Amino acid sequence: MSKPIHILMAPLEGVTDRVYRGCFYDHFPGLKASLTPFLPIPDRVQRVSSGNLGDVCFPGNSNVYEIPQLLLSEADSFLLAIDALQKRGFSEVNWNLGCPSRGVIKKGKGAGLMPRTSHILEVLDKVLARTDIQISLKLRMGLYESEELFRLLPSLRDYPLNRVILHPRLGTQMYTGSVDLDGFQKALDLYGKQICYNGDINTGLDFLALQKRFPSVDEWMIGRGLVANPFLLKEILQFNEVSGCSGDQLENPFKQKAFYDFLEDLYGRIKEKITRKEAFWNYFKGILIYSFSHSYIPPEKRKELFRIRIEEDWFQLKNSLQLLYLDQ
Repeated sequence: MSKPIHILMAPLEGVTDRVYRGCFYDHFPGLKASLTPFLPIPDRVQRVSSGNLGDVCFPGNSNVYEIPQLLLSEADSFLLAIDALQKRGFSEVNWNLGCPSRGVIKKGKGAGLMPRTSHILEVLDKVLARTDIQISLKLRMGLYESEELFRLLPSLRDYPLNRVILHPRLGTQMYTGSVDLDGFQKALDLYGKQICYNGDINTGLDFLALQKRFPSVDEWMIGRGLVANPFLLKEILQFNEVSGCSGDQLENPFKQKAFYDFLEDLYGRIKEKITRKEAFWNYFKGILIYSFSHSYIPPEKRKELFRIRIEEDWFQLKNSLQLLYLDQ
């Protein structure tokens, strides 16, 4: 039997909100945990309101362990947020030091903090001294150069972090270019503990290649790959149970009734949440664009997605896809 592996859902701002995550959990079981998109809690906040926590499902109300993510740069704000989350039953928070958004970096947050090793350690010292909640980190290789990460990791060995998640790209790369697998291996060596791998896992073959390259890693975080094809989760978990899997049998989601059931359920849940038509379609189409990102469907069907304006447009596209694929 292969050693157990654990899959976490990565946060995608504007996509994997509370409604999407809950629907995904119900239709595609197997996740170990899920990170929320970062909560809207600013630095120098005076009070954390229930509105700041609206996108996280409180413990006991979700069938997947959810980890609230914070995008902060100051210890005092961090502690206020932690206090509010602990009072609602959370036992872990994730500090995002990897977001590559230019707006976030300009504010000195996310990947914009990676060059500031001393400041990161200072915040951790203050926070860990005043709370017993578990802290995890989401990191990039650095903002401008990987040496930023390599300076930080040896110091992090001494901190009681629950997990470290690393996306092996620089902040300046955003999501372009190749992931730095040699850099990830060096990070493993420098840290000397488990690191959760995140980045460019879109097929079973991607996962198998990475698992072979990093056999000590047992946590893997996936975002775009799961949204584009939720069956990737089942496939990866099955690879780990069945020896000799080739990794080339990823199911085309458009040939699976379960995928249309998921989309129909998600459609209904979002419609209950967002009543204004323009806002609803902007949001729902944003999710569908990820789901239609694979080359499984003809280009003209993807073009139809962008022309959706009303319910009838969506029903017509969905029905045409079902006729095209489910009868095959």
